[in-house]
Amino acid sequence: MELKEDMFGDDFHTPELTVIGEDAIPVSTDKKHVTLNVRSTDTEDNLKMLNVWVNGVPDAANRIEDLQGQTDKRKLSVELSEGVNTIQLAVQNDKGASSLKKSFKIKYEGKHEKHDLYIVGIGVARYKNITPLAYMDKDVIDLIDLYKKQEGMMFKKVHSELLTNDQVTHDSIMKTKHFLATSKVDDTVIVFFSGHGKIEGDENYLATYAWADKQPSKTGLAYTALENLLDNAPARKKLLLVNACHSG
Repeated sequence: MELKEDMFGDDFHTPELTVIGEDAIPVSTDKKHVTLNVRSTDTEDNLKMLNVWVNGVPDAANRIEDLQGQTDKRKLSVELSEGVNTIQLAVQNDKGASSLKKSFKIKYEGKHEKHDLYIVGIGVARYKNITPLAYMDKDVIDLIDLYKKQEGMMFKKVHSELLTNDQVTHDSIMKTKHFLATSKVDDTVIVFFSGHGKIEGDENYLATYAWADKQPSKTGLAYTALENLLDNAPARKKLLLVNACHSG
């Protein structure tokens, strides 16, 4: 939500969110899912979006972007992670105003076991139009190989996707979201990009193989798009590594 001074007039208000039966929600459970009965209201504007976070990570499975009207009631099934889960909920109206976050904690005491790693490596050493970089493709290959050695040790299984040099296009990177979508909440996701970084206007770009300075949106990947790959993955342990200029 972008806050502007003219939003804080006398008529400024926010929607409200209530978890019905909140007192009956357990503080600990051996069940993997918890059901929440949520009621959202707005006295003046239409509701638009419901957001849920678990341990600070957006819960994509319970993100509702098409709320209608000024009242909404629904049941949410939130999958718990191992250990303590801090669950937060908030509703937003069509003016961009958000309710206060409703927050509570539930400890999952079910069976603990090893989980999987999903790693995406994207490295460009050789470019079609711009200066090459040494070892950028080797870096991502070596990192994937390092983690593959942890299969059966740190992780139950290690799943990987590798894109190097001319394989690195906007579309090929975005398609990795289908790979990451197969992860589960207790899994770990790592995305590693190594290559040129560029700034065009107000946007930071990661340079794909065919980067052209006059076509940044077509030949590069906006940094925010790479972040979105992580946001939409079910796994809640996520790490984004970027070895590129302007990545800080």
